[in-house]
Amino acid sequence: MARATAALSLAVAAAAALLGPRSAAAPASGGPSATVSELRAPGGRTRPVPAHPQTDASLTPMVRFRLEQGFAIARRQLGSERSCAALFGRLGVSGTDALARTLYVSGGEVGACVRQAPAFTCLGCRRTVLCPSFSELGASAAAAILLHEALHLAGLPERPASVGAMTSSDITRMVEASCDL
Repeated sequence: MARATAALSLAVAAAAALLGPRSAAAPASGGPSATVSELRAPGGRTRPVPAHPQTDASLTPMVRFRLEQGFAIARRQLGSERSCAALFGRLGVSGTDALARTLYVSGGEVGACVRQAPAFTCLGCRRTVLCPSFSELGASAAAAILLHEALHLAGLPERPASVGAMTSSDITRMVEASCDL
């Protein structure tokens, strides 16, 4: 497990090197976004993560319930697991800021939700879409998905959209190992 975690951590470092010091791309939909520079904590400090995630009214009660559970775990792990926070630090971003700035919305039966993805976002986008299948995850798996999507806000690309990047499964495994989920 340690060898796999080290290999995945190197992949994140390589992705950070490829990205360089740049702002993340704006979302294709024109929705809210945050650039990497906006996520950097002033003076290296991190702002506290709010107790509850930012949402809109579109989430179903079941998805909202799982989101609250996953968010609480993700928040705790960012504060207690150095290797978890380091995933974001390698990208020059505070993990707590990325998690706090994310706006969670319902995906219904659109986009990646049709393919049974639990959630999706675009590189640098503040908005994360939660699909109906997100409610079927366990609390720890939900936390891993929230952190996975927050890494995209922080600037971590994903294959196949970015050649040479990690796959979605690789990113989730890295989060699970680094964040003890």
